[in-house]
Amino acid sequence: APRHASAAGGCEVLVEDAVLLSQKDAPRSLNDIALVINKVLAHRVGSLTSVEYVYPGTIVTGAVGSWDVTAMVEVQEGPDSPSTKSCYVVPFQVVDYDECAANDHSCHPSTVCRNTEGSYECTCPGSSFGVHGSGSPDPPQSSRGGLF
Repeated sequence: APRHASAAGGCEVLVEDAVLLSQKDAPRSLNDIALVINKVLAHRVGSLTSVEYVYPGTIVTGAVGSWDVTAMVEVQEGPDSPSTKSCYVVPFQVVDYDECAANDHSCHPSTVCRNTEGSYECTCPGSSFGVHGSGSPDPPQSSRGGLF
């Protein structure tokens, strides 16, 4: 695969420098995105004077999906050197984190944890019921057929 490709608008797409994170490690703020992207750019272009980002807002929610983060980069090699500006696109992908498999959920021990894209659900097994997936057994029946 090529290390980079051209995108619309003359930006260089950094294919091999694509960022892949689990949902648990996904950015939750612009600062988080900047830290990740700056690391990619510093590796690629060296010392950064300034960086402007263009990104979809949903990326900071930790949502599962793929996005392109565009970075307008200014680099100055030395104090007497003129600065140069470049545009890069860093592909960014957030994949689902399986809270159930990692035992990183708040389901009651008597329930079944089921992973969903971006979250999980707690379900009661069989004929059990419960509040918020607590998995309590069926309510006891009195001899008159009513509930205790």
